Amino acid sequence: MKLTKNFLPFGMLLIFVFLATINLSCSKDSDAILEALEEENPIEEEVYYEDTNLYSVVNDTVKVFSGEIKELYVLENDSLFDSTDIRITAISAPEFGDIRIKNDATLEYTAPETFKKTTETLAYSIEATKTNGEVFTGEAKVIIVVEGKNYMFTYQAKNQLRERFTNGYILGPGFSDDIDKVKEFTSRFLSNPSEYRPKFGESGNLPPRGQYLHTSAIYAYVMDDVTLANAIANEIIETVKNNSLNTAFWNNSNVLRWDTENALWIQTSKIKKLLDSYYFVKYLQTSLTNEDVSTIESWFNRFSDLAYRALKDRLEIYLGNNWDTKGESKFIHNGLYPSLGSTSTANPVQDANGNDLKQFTMSWAQDIYNNRQWEYVAYIHSVAVKNNDWERENWARQFVKSFIKYAVFADGTMAELWRNRDDDPTRGVFYSYVSLGAVIQIAHADAMANHFPSDKLYDYKTSEGIVHGSTNLTDTGYVGGSTTDGETEKSLLTVLKAQSNYLRSSANGGWNDLRFFRKSNNTVVPLSTVGKRQPSAIPAIANLYYKDNDLKDFYTYNTSVGYPSKVEINEGYLASMWEANEDMGSWGNLIFGAMWYEQENNFFN
Repeated sequence: MKLTKNFLPFGMLLIFVFLATINLSCSKDSDAILEALEEENPIEEEVYYEDTNLYSVVNDTVKVFSGEIKELYVLENDSLFDSTDIRITAISAPEFGDIRIKNDATLEYTAPETFKKTTETLAYSIEATKTNGEVFTGEAKVIIVVEGKNYMFTYQAKNQLRERFTNGYILGPGFSDDIDKVKEFTSRFLSNPSEYRPKFGESGNLPPRGQYLHTSAIYAYVMDDVTLANAIANEIIETVKNNSLNTAFWNNSNVLRWDTENALWIQTSKIKKLLDSYYFVKYLQTSLTNEDVSTIESWFNRFSDLAYRALKDRLEIYLGNNWDTKGESKFIHNGLYPSLGSTSTANPVQDANGNDLKQFTMSWAQDIYNNRQWEYVAYIHSVAVKNNDWERENWARQFVKSFIKYAVFADGTMAELWRNRDDDPTRGVFYSYVSLGAVIQIAHADAMANHFPSDKLYDYKTSEGIVHGSTNLTDTGYVGGSTTDGETEKSLLTVLKAQSNYLRSSANGGWNDLRFFRKSNNTVVPLSTVGKRQPSAIPAIANLYYKDNDLKDFYTYNTSVGYPSKVEINEGYLASMWEANEDMGSWGNLIFGAMWYEQENNFFN
């Protein structure tokens, strides 16, 4: 730092000495002359002095996302003047994450995997060499705020998707250009955020283009777009305020059949998407007050309570009291799945000659695992994961296990095939995908939360099932086909690979030339979904965990191993949206396919 001090020129100084010699007693006059001369002829001379304010270390606050590895430049706001050899000499041990000193001048923090917002304060020390050669030492704190991870996505996957939004991405021929589509959806959402606001309850109204909000939430999260996040958060709080869950309808909803009345299963799916969207923007938005946050989260919890109350009682009727903790003690109704005109059948699989394959005879009891139940279970599970409600989380997990035991046959065939019918012989395969969309969401959240590290749903295998003619769960001999051969282990991976078999012939490991459906006029048609149902998102999500080459061949439609070429198919509840496709999920619950494809390296490593 430069400072100035005033001095007289040499000539002026001689005059002053002369005057002082003449009359030393005239000191007052000479002082006046000196002051005048100094004011008229100031000069500057450079001198340096040390100011302790030049050397200080101040505290830092940084935000990090769950699982993120972030370099912390804690020295940037410190005052170290012209110091050299500046270095961080020590950092205290973190309680949650990991930290190290990097290149002497920065810290590298690895955030913990957590669903909750976490804060930790670490002390660090520095040394710096001053211009005079002395060593300055200082201490300060860095406050690290870890934003809880979304239970659907990782920070690494977020970065990958950001690159796709920046540079474009289409997996291959036949796949939708989801990236451009999401950008367009975002523009439409921002043009009128409340245009497709849903109405829940007795007279529910769920405009399909309400999907714009959910794709926009992903975009805001990935691109760190605060303005967009605020628009989404504001629309969610307004949706909550305009949909009370304390009306007479909701208070008495436990007496309703949620899987048949008021389209409550579709309403649940929509609320599940709102929940997911909220947590994508919760830590990014800046518009919600603390009261708003409490209102929103209480509303989501209230709906979970309502759904759990209704479904828990119903499952105990079908599977027995405390089935989730003590095991299933009954399996009703013990009858063949009813043939409702030409819309369902107890024998949905035949051979090439039209003969029933009796091993796939479906019972009415298996209807408890139908696609509509899964919407509630998936929602209850997701809220339980967020709230660390292990009782409900495990309840939902046990339902997945029960499904694998009693609604999945030894080779992975799903009981939903009862929906095969004359005008749509593979309709049961479609509904199997609808159920799997929710089941895979549960398994994915289960693996992400890692609350049961040695018992993940993706790893669950069982040879248990119910045997034709048995009476251990039924009053009379069980009428359906056996869901176990006593040896073969079943799992979610088994189910997924079985679904792929409707896309390939036996020459390539499939069965679409071995299994058939007999129509009511006795016409026999193959159970092939080629060109009819060709989803990718469901096996892609599962493969984030399994990292299985066969599953990747499935979702990429690898023609070299017998799959057909990928085609974009519009089917499901959102089919009325021309922009929709099956890889958004039947209810739009998978959001869009391109967020999941080829992300195996960014999850569960």
